[in-house]
Amino acid sequence: HNPLAQAQRRDSGTGGFTLFGESAIGILYNLNSQPGQQSMGLDADVLQGVQMVQLRVHDGDDASCLNLNRAQTPRLLGLQPGQLQRRGSFTFTETIESAEKEQAWDLLNPGAPGLGENVVPAVGDYATIYWALGKSVGDELDYIDEKGRKFRLRIVGMLKNSILQGSLLISEDEFVSRFPSEDGYRMFLIDTPENRAEYVAGELSARLMDFGLTLTPATQRLAQFN
Repeated sequence: HNPLAQAQRRDSGTGGFTLFGESAIGILYNLNSQPGQQSMGLDADVLQGVQMVQLRVHDGDDASCLNLNRAQTPRLLGLQPGQLQRRGSFTFTETIESAEKEQAWDLLNPGAPGLGENVVPAVGDYATIYWALGKSVGDELDYIDEKGRKFRLRIVGMLKNSILQGSLLISEDEFVSRFPSEDGYRMFLIDTPENRAEYVAGELSARLMDFGLTLTPATQRLAQFN
């Protein structure tokens, strides 16, 4: 089975995204919005039809298959779960009992019943959870927020192997409440119209050079992990 064979599909390991971006410095603006694009000096015509999912990043252990040591506290990514839910991006192989796989991203929304105090729902892919962490759906990991307070991550869902390998995902609301001083977005999942990926990548790389933006084709990133 070749995971790259249908890599344009939204339910594949690329999530249907064309480009995967990471920046060294957080970008404060919503790059999907006209004001955000203007603030960063981006050409709105070049970005016509481009959709991005922007993620906040709290650095931790690399929990991808490229790290041979067992990770303890993987990197955390904060996102708006509804963005991936609406797109139908990625595929869940397993979720906690109560959930429909089609609505599984909603499990990350804060205040889910039965979680308890200081327990944050999290999602990761199979390689991250099973191989790198030695965990399963329903298991928990200990973390410390930036004020030194302990909290626990509970794994509520597992994705098929994906371009998000090596990290655990939580809701942006939970992320901001735990790590308020981590400014801006440092990871970008970018969906470009067909045949315009290079054009879009050129514009983003040129304008966001000062933020240390690196872009990789999503299929290439997925191939690194397989």
